[in-house]
Amino acid sequence: TTTSPPVTTTTVPSVPTLSVVLTATPSRGSAPLNRVTLVATLSGTATGDAYYSFECGTGVTFEKNIDRDSYTVVEICAYANPGTYTAKVTVTRKNITVVDTVTILVTD
Repeated sequence: TTTSPPVTTTTVPSVPTLSVVLTATPSRGSAPLNRVTLVATLSGTATGDAYYSFECGTGVTFEKNIDRDSYTVVEICAYANPGTYTAKVTVTRKNITVVDTVTILVTD
């Protein structure tokens, strides 16, 4: 008879994941472009409080720590002059930091 060696199974814990998508409404318009709303939507397996840091690209910032997978900052950004601006969100959850940007186009 032959004897098979014992089978050992090892379970490796999964590493939490996190990603973010930033949208702006409206994302284009004539100057002055006011009342621009930013929305950050998270996905992934990381859970718990998320620290959101929004930047309009004009010096205006907003920060919030909350246990949500989406956060909306209503009418936070305003762009007085024509140009191309970059709004940004940085989110940290469970020691994972992710960043996304969106372009705001302001015309004459």
